Amino acid sequence: MGFFIAGALFTVSNLLSDLFPVLHAYVFLIVICALAKIFVPMPQYVEESVDLWYVFVANAMIPAILVAISVIAINIDEVLSLVSDPGYMAMTLLTVVIAALVAGFVGWLVKLYWIESAISAGLGLADFGSSGDLAVLQASQRLNLLPFLSISSRIGGGLVLVALSALAPYLL
Repeated sequence: MGFFIAGALFTVSNLLSDLFPVLHAYVFLIVICALAKIFVPMPQYVEESVDLWYVFVANAMIPAILVAISVIAINIDEVLSLVSDPGYMAMTLLTVVIAALVAGFVGWLVKLYWIESAISAGLGLADFGSSGDLAVLQASQRLNLLPFLSISSRIGGGLVLVALSALAPYLL
């Protein structure tokens, strides 16, 4: 049942994305799921079946996806050259630490858990896109934050594209 509900929601979100291509299908999926959770009363067994499907996907498929994406997407020669550059490593480490600390502190100010704010906002900033989101959340055993990290990555990426598009004429 969880598989069929997830498939139906995914199909509806893709259809809406085709009708309104300004927004990605995942944005529609998250909005539909949030609205359904808020406004559509579901029996307990339906929620449990969706939760079981999520646990199955998280435990059975995500490690395989991470390995496949890593093998395909990572250029080992480039990684080795970057790791051997101490300046690059220091800047990367500093970026990740500062982003995690600031995100954790801001999350704490608005009454969120420090560690989950640091992981989802701070470490999600410095990862390798969607596969990086999966790797960060899998390593921190917080896969339940995947929807939030996915949408924040998309919103952040969109903001960066808009900002660079506006600044490009002045910088080039």
